[in-house]
Amino acid sequence: PVIAQDGSGNVLVLWQQQTNLFNGGLPSGGPMLPNTWFARYTAGSGTWSAPVKLSNLDVTGTGTDTTTHARIAVNASGNAVAVWSEVRSSVGSIVSARYSSGSGTWTSPVLIENNPQTADRPEVAIDVNGNAQAVWTQKIDASQTNASGYTARFDAAAGTWGAPKEVTYGQFTV
Repeated sequence: PVIAQDGSGNVLVLWQQQTNLFNGGLPSGGPMLPNTWFARYTAGSGTWSAPVKLSNLDVTGTGTDTTTHARIAVNASGNAVAVWSEVRSSVGSIVSARYSSGSGTWTSPVLIENNPQTADRPEVAIDVNGNAQAVWTQKIDASQTNASGYTARFDAAAGTWGAPKEVTYGQFTV
C-alpha cells in the first residue's frame, strides 16, 4: 500500500488486491486479478470511505493480467493523481486516474504512454494547481537491453496528459 495526506489531514490510500473469488472448479481456483483500490480517511469525521476499485481488470483476460506499483500524490487542497503499472496480455503500461476533492470522485483510468514495450515502476508528483508529472521505466524498443526513464506531464487546465518524453538513455539500467 501507499499513502498520502492533504493539507487538512485527510489521508488517501492505494493498494493492490485480488478481486476474483476462489473457484474450486477452476485450475488454481481461477484467474488471479489484482486490481488497484482506493480508500480515503476524512479527518473531520474520523471515518474511512468504502473501498473503490480504480483499475478495471476482469476475467476476460488470460489470468496473467495484473496491476502493480501503485503510487499516489496529493496536493494541499486534496486533489490527487494516481499511477500504476497495468499488465494486459503480458505487456505492461502506465495508467493514471485523478481524484477531485470537490466531487469526491475519480476519473476513469487512462493510459499515459503507448509504447508497445513493457513500462514499469511509475512515480508521480502533483502541484498546487493540479498539474502532475509522472515518471517510469520502459525500453525504447525490443532491441534494447536496459530500460530508459520516461516522463509525461498532466496539464490541469487542458485536462490531458502530454506525450511521453525520454529522460535517460537505455545504456544503463534505471
